[in-house]
Amino acid sequence: MAGAMSLPPIPFVSNMSTPAPHWQPAACVFRLQTASVARTGTTVCAIPAISKARPVICFAIPKACTKKSFCGRGANRRTIHGWAPDWEERASIETFCDVLLRKKLRQGIDCWWVDGDGPRTFVNKAWVRSMGAAATKESDHWKLPLDQIKSFNQQHWSNFHYYRVSQDCTRKRAMLLTRWGGIGSHRYPAWFSGDTCSTWRTLQAQVKFSATAGNVLTNYWTHDLGGFFGKKLPTDLFVRWCQFGAFTPIMRTHSAQGVREPWAYGKKAERIFRTWARLKCFMRPFWYGLSFDAWNTALPIIRPMYLAYPRCKESYRYRYQYLIGGTVLVAPVVRKDSRARIWFPEGEWIAPQTGESVKGPRVKECRVPLERVPLYVKANAMLAIAPDIDRSTHVSGQVQIECFPGTGPGAASYTFYDDDGETLAYRRGKYCTINFGMCATEDAIEIAVCPARGRYANMPRRREIRIVVHAPAGRRISRAYLDGRTCGLHPVDRVCGELPSRFGSVMIRVANSGAARKVRFAFAG
Repeated sequence: MAGAMSLPPIPFVSNMSTPAPHWQPAACVFRLQTASVARTGTTVCAIPAISKARPVICFAIPKACTKKSFCGRGANRRTIHGWAPDWEERASIETFCDVLLRKKLRQGIDCWWVDGDGPRTFVNKAWVRSMGAAATKESDHWKLPLDQIKSFNQQHWSNFHYYRVSQDCTRKRAMLLTRWGGIGSHRYPAWFSGDTCSTWRTLQAQVKFSATAGNVLTNYWTHDLGGFFGKKLPTDLFVRWCQFGAFTPIMRTHSAQGVREPWAYGKKAERIFRTWARLKCFMRPFWYGLSFDAWNTALPIIRPMYLAYPRCKESYRYRYQYLIGGTVLVAPVVRKDSRARIWFPEGEWIAPQTGESVKGPRVKECRVPLERVPLYVKANAMLAIAPDIDRSTHVSGQVQIECFPGTGPGAASYTFYDDDGETLAYRRGKYCTINFGMCATEDAIEIAVCPARGRYANMPRRREIRIVVHAPAGRRISRAYLDGRTCGLHPVDRVCGELPSRFGSVMIRVANSGAARKVRFAFAG
């Protein structure tokens, strides 16, 4: 089951507001860049409807196709404005794929936004079953057990074609933004949670929903941050919604001609949005590694608390918090009064924003200022981040490992993952991993850096690894040793590239050139 899940391109930050007459995409992208949110490549999204009632695409019909294969209205017999295929007719689907999908993919479209009126169940025809059987033989990833089921819904069927054609045409990882087609949809990421109301209650529902979606392998759920309906939200609701989005695999705003540009909510809101959107971009390698883990092991990227702590009854009660991987705990604020009630499992949990250390098991109630998010990292955890956010692909020749030792002794391990970021070669083992191990004692923190394993196309021969240690409260790191020799120690004023450090944070540089390396950070006194 794990191998059936796809590994999408690098997660992104985007604004997909439904265009109003005055909306200017270029101006929006420029404003995001100048605000230092993210300098990313542009993802072009087409929105072909799957419903006969809501078509949105215009193009000419080839002469070889019959009129009955299509639906929609046009200015003349040869032009269809708002055409959608009949998903039960072979000629209609083949023409749709040839004339629209493949043509637009060659022009550079990266992502299809497949919007529609929801699934409709219909009975398979013989050619549909045979196509499913052929796809099964051609590629495990495209496999659909159509010969074993009596009916399936139109959404799943259309997603299958969009994904299949995109991947076949580009020979790269396909990416959709589509509606849910039922169990099995995990093969065709990503999905959006529909046209939602702009209320606190909706935000609460989305947090609970996201925490459990991975139970059926659907890791890449996205939400209309701020809700779909509603013009301009209360500032606190918009900010809280975007903070939650920064801790989901794909951060995306969208609305029905509403106001979702962060700078429209004032300078404070824009500054807060920028902080969390930038943190999202800095943490790309961490999210990307979790994507690989999900593909390789079927463990969700976002995990409900009970998945890690099934024997604790509290893990089933606290539904507005979740784990990212197994080491980062997030409890998005979902109440207008900014109150949060957080359950901490056994162990020590460290707040990157404040330096606070909380020892579980315990429950903490607090009021959270608008600029903060209840975010905690498990003691002795290690996270990979990008040294900068100027790239939208992968970290190339540099990676930064952030280490959060606890107040007492402990040990942990971490695996950094990287590949070419675009192709399907990772399925054939064309990727690279670097293992790290950390052991914290009363006197020092020791970190082992293993040689890189594996290769992929255009992989850098040498990779600079920046190891950042955030010393626990009351401790100061005075010296560092690399392979037994004293090395340069550099102070760091940021946590994960973006948050002001409240720790005694220091950094050293290590070249990963094929040999194991040992690093030792000695505490003062």
